[in-house]
Amino acid sequence: MTTKNNFVKKETIVLQKFVNRLLAIFQPLAVKQNSFIVNNISDDLIVNTDPVLLATVLESLFHHAGQNQNSCMYLTAKTYNNVVLLRITGIKAFDDIKEIKDVQAFAETLGGCITLNTQTKNGNAIIFSFINFCQAA
Repeated sequence: MTTKNNFVKKETIVLQKFVNRLLAIFQPLAVKQNSFIVNNISDDLIVNTDPVLLATVLESLFHHAGQNQNSCMYLTAKTYNNVVLLRITGIKAFDDIKEIKDVQAFAETLGGCITLNTQTKNGNAIIFSFINFCQAA
């Protein structure tokens, strides 16, 4: 049986460094909005997934989060068995949920999903989960 995941190009990625490169793109927008995003992802978190699809999802989420004015947003990530849970907290509002729905298909291709949590202790949150594919031996 063939699934979407069979078509994912898998590469080993240091998630913190990968996210830092993407966040650099959004730095001017964050400054303009008087906001910033803090990357609290551990430098030893290694994932094995498709870098193009991962970048597509993360860029969309960062763009959405970056629309918030006067915000301090935090990125964290943890692994649970073979699932990575990446969380952006401190978001004041979800302005364009359609944009997140549009990128959901890419998240699903990575074996994951995007969830929006509202009114958490630290503001609203975007949670992106995806499969950390095993490396070939």
